[in-house]
Amino acid sequence: TMMLSTYDRMGQRIAGTENDIHITRTASYALEEMRVPVLVVHGTEDPLANYAANAPQYMRRLPNAELLTVAGGEHVAIFTHRAFVRNGVTAFMEQHFSTVVTASNQRLVLK
Repeated sequence: TMMLSTYDRMGQRIAGTENDIHITRTASYALEEMRVPVLVVHGTEDPLANYAANAPQYMRRLPNAELLTVAGGEHVAIFTHRAFVRNGVTAFMEQHFSTVVTASNQRLVLK
């Protein structure tokens, strides 16, 4: 069933993927203007996004960024190094955000 669903509406999927690639290649983001805390999670062995080239660039461009380096992590380090990444994300969230609980909902706010 999963295989069949993967091929369902393949033409639309390909068109959407091509659009994503186009946007990624042509879009410019003003990262320097971001004022919220940002956690950059990057594996040192990522074959798709070179750590040595990308991590320093993000750290330069994002004024409130912190880098969580996943030693030996590849492109899917959030899955292969799950506990390490989860601990890093949790520490980042606890440092920068507070949880506000009301009668109707729960939300995060900047500290």
